[in-house]
Amino acid sequence: MKTKIIVSSLIAIVAFNANALTAERLAEVKKKDMKILEEMGLPAFNSGIQVVPRSQLGMPDEVLKVGQAEASQREELGYAEKDEPYVAELLAMKVNAPHDLKLMAGNLNEGSTHLRKSTADLKLAFKFKGVEGNKKMLSYGGDIGVLGAAPQGSFNPDNGWSGAAQFFTVKNIGVCSYAVMNVKASGTAAMLAMEDVTYDVHDKATLIKVDGSKNSGFLYKVEWFDDENFHDLQCANSQYSKQINHDVINLARMVDKS
Repeated sequence: MKTKIIVSSLIAIVAFNANALTAERLAEVKKKDMKILEEMGLPAFNSGIQVVPRSQLGMPDEVLKVGQAEASQREELGYAEKDEPYVAELLAMKVNAPHDLKLMAGNLNEGSTHLRKSTADLKLAFKFKGVEGNKKMLSYGGDIGVLGAAPQGSFNPDNGWSGAAQFFTVKNIGVCSYAVMNVKASGTAAMLAMEDVTYDVHDKATLIKVDGSKNSGFLYKVEWFDDENFHDLQCANSQYSKQINHDVINLARMVDKS
């Protein structure tokens, strides 16, 4: 997991800086960065995902041991025990989102990272399919409430943002964020540990995990990967239960059906 995040971050930074470069200079920069990634044993730009044994992730032994210990905890308890600050952030959005939307209502800057009412209000370099317009999810009726959307990744004035996240509430689950990073627009790549990968979301490489504690609450996470986009669904709840985890996985399948 850590490797995937580092790789994605490296590429996102390069993609952001590339906006100001000429086509010739951009090709030169990408060639150099490709060489760096290759030397580090990391996946190259736009290469999608690589599923390899955890031992081949190129991570320090102590990091691998932590990953293995967390995997064992999830097998035994259903979750890895750790404080998750993002739980409080997500849950607070029920109060903060309306305030933030009102505060930034007059900001029409396409490159701004502030919260918008809908993904339709974002200039994106790809088509984002979330809660809105998803017939399966809308069948929940009043059980789903959209809180807002925000851009992610890098911004190209000509094409738009390479990623986006939508925030919403789901009855009996909690407050969720659904983020998408477009592979083509961001140049994103990921290396996944084989031991952690399932294919629960429509036979796509999927990572499912719950992290949290009674102190911080729990974060239910489902990530899945296809040729076009990397998807990340996270839902916060003060309690842990197998039923919530099951419901979040089903929610991911519904989102992917849109």
